[in-house]
Amino acid sequence: MGGGEGVYYNFLDENETFSPRQLITANGKHPQMLATSTEQLVFVWEEGNNKTARQAHHHKTPQTKTKKSETEKTKQTSYIKAQAWQNQTPSYEHWVSLSGFKAEFPVITNINNEYVGIARVQNIGENEYGIYFKKLKL
Repeated sequence: MGGGEGVYYNFLDENETFSPRQLITANGKHPQMLATSTEQLVFVWEEGNNKTARQAHHHKTPQTKTKKSETEKTKQTSYIKAQAWQNQTPSYEHWVSLSGFKAEFPVITNINNEYVGIARVQNIGENEYGIYFKKLKL
């Protein structure tokens, strides 16, 4: 996060010099990255689309914990996005989670040269969550 919010990318070149960091998303958290055998990078992260969602996911100490109203609870949204990069440049972005559902904590794994797998926790009802998996073509 580099002292602020968001997900950034930079790399160490052959001279052991870091490239300037590039912002991938200003509202992302819980990122993971996978380097494929075809030299693509695939980033996956949880993205909140409003301030209430971002505040709801901050890790809080018991002294700072506050009770959310029912209205605030319904506003809490987050979804999972993935982005593939080739030659340090984004080539495409994909929405992984289902719209209208809260999704969190993505993980990514390589399936083969053409596909990656992305798992996530997603709500399936009031206070009910399931683990979902999506196969994504590169």
